[in-house]
Amino acid sequence: NGVEDYTQVYLPKLPDDCNSLETFDFLKKFENGRRDLQWTTGPKLFSNMLTLLSECTDAEDTWEDLTAQSATETVATFTVAFTGFKSAMLSELRHDDQLEYLRTISKPDTMTVRAFLQRLKTLNSLAKRFPDAPATNSGLTDMELKRCFHHGMPKKWRDNFTVAGRVYSSETLNAIYIYMTTQEAAAPVKKPSPKTPSTSNDSGDNQAPRSNTTPGGRIQPNDPCPLPGHGNHIWYLCRQNHFGKHHADTHRPQTQASTSTPPGTSTVSTPDTASSSSSATGAEQHFIDYDGDADFSSMWAEADEP
Repeated sequence: NGVEDYTQVYLPKLPDDCNSLETFDFLKKFENGRRDLQWTTGPKLFSNMLTLLSECTDAEDTWEDLTAQSATETVATFTVAFTGFKSAMLSELRHDDQLEYLRTISKPDTMTVRAFLQRLKTLNSLAKRFPDAPATNSGLTDMELKRCFHHGMPKKWRDNFTVAGRVYSSETLNAIYIYMTTQEAAAPVKKPSPKTPSTSNDSGDNQAPRSNTTPGGRIQPNDPCPLPGHGNHIWYLCRQNHFGKHHADTHRPQTQASTSTPPGTSTVSTPDTASSSSSATGAEQHFIDYDGDADFSSMWAEADEP
């Protein structure tokens, strides 16, 4: 009848210095675009993928190395290259570390209950897609997800939940969610405080608040972790500490430093600003963290509504 249909889909290019969340987002949108735009031939897939990687040098080089191994451009060889590309770009992620991290997070005061649950479910869903995720039994179980959500709520709300005669293990996730939203209605979410420029020279990235009881006002490795919901471990063992055990491992407890430091080297318990910055920069993180400023909106489709 002379009528033509057009499908227009916006596919962003992978940015340079992309993080793991941005990589997951890119891969998801590429898969959706491939389906919606009906890219059904090998040459079309290979060509469009390379175009969308043109702004990220590392990703582009990785892709070209993988595709150089393909003698022909077919859908089958693209699938092999695409799988290898995902594994290479997300190789630093560890499924077990992600789950361990999810078991420690708490809802920030400035975040709604709904947003917290959505992020928790999305991060759990992404963990199942990590390159090293087991083929079966990956991610948190339904019971663990309920526990993480319940334990991530403010203590007063959890206490009220218990006083009401309710036990999270006997409730559905939706029932716990509804209860916590009623608590939220009685205590509205706080508005984020405006950010003010720092007057110090510290890098401050993901570090704990200053302590007034330690030399220089800095939290010490042996001190209890001061982050909300993290009171069951010391600061050295916290996964948010860029200088602790799970990252640079340069800011150790004094007792460990005396036995673990190789001869001829020294360990400083309070590194200066320059060394702190360089150590944090080189620290490798094996999970996607719960950054309150990160944009999770495009990933929420990964999680079901509560």
